[in-house]
Amino acid sequence: MRVYVRVNFFYNLSVSSGTRYPTSETKLLTFKYETIMKAMTKQQLADCAGVTLKTLSNWCAPYREQLEAMGVQKKTKVLPPKAARWIADKFMIDIDP
Repeated sequence: MRVYVRVNFFYNLSVSSGTRYPTSETKLLTFKYETIMKAMTKQQLADCAGVTLKTLSNWCAPYREQLEAMGVQKKTKVLPPKAARWIADKFMIDIDP
């Protein structure tokens, strides 16, 4: 699964104007960074967070409905890429590539 992050910023064509705001001489540049997320086990995700599997399960308990919509049941061992990314973003877990 590929997760795309889009970053927008304004590039001022007229450097001498000194303005930070979009003007008629401002061009919107869009860059797309691609992050490839792989499926991972709950244990791998817990290890990245530095907690036990039980603690990770307790953290995820209030979000059971959202996880079930992504295809994650209570006894699922391997998380689909979308669910792994959602959990990592929700709990600010740094996943090493």
